[in-house]
Amino acid sequence: MISLLLAGAYVISAFARSDLVAGLQMFVYCALALGCIWFPEALGEYVGGRITEESPSVFVRVLGWVVLLVPLLERVFWYFEGGRDWFF
Repeated sequence: MISLLLAGAYVISAFARSDLVAGLQMFVYCALALGCIWFPEALGEYVGGRITEESPSVFVRVLGWVVLLVPLLERVFWYFEGGRDWFF
């Protein structure tokens, strides 16, 4: 639930502060991260192309959270470096 709220905030703020393309790009970015968080077993079982063995579901879920938190961490660092706007 927290992941969906965070992703929703990202997408809404991207639409509000930029254009349609940026909002859609953020939507796709969040969809990938949410997929890793919500369905780690299914995504971890994928084998094909350059992926030669299954990934542990815990690793997939943690990586999904890392990807989802990157924009928030970027804003936190930007704020403490002297940025004027706090929220996206």
